[in-house]
Amino acid sequence: SDNYFIKYDVSKIELYFGASKESEMKLSIYDKTGRELKDLYKGKIGKGYSKLTINKGDYATGEYFIRGKMGETEVNIKILILK
Repeated sequence: SDNYFIKYDVSKIELYFGASKESEMKLSIYDKTGRELKDLYKGKIGKGYSKLTINKGDYATGEYFIRGKMGETEVNIKILILK
């Protein structure tokens, strides 16, 4: 099955996605009001783990949501950026 985990660092957030087979993935970041700010990734990912890095410097302190779809898996991740 498809899954993910998150690693926080001082300057970045790394999202690791595990896909059981090659699949389409679309992820976008939204602010807490639900406004889409940016497409983070749109395209194919291969079987196994893939990494997506978000630079914290691109965003103000606050709550954000990463939403999208990876294969058959809906993704809705809440993140908090502190500076």
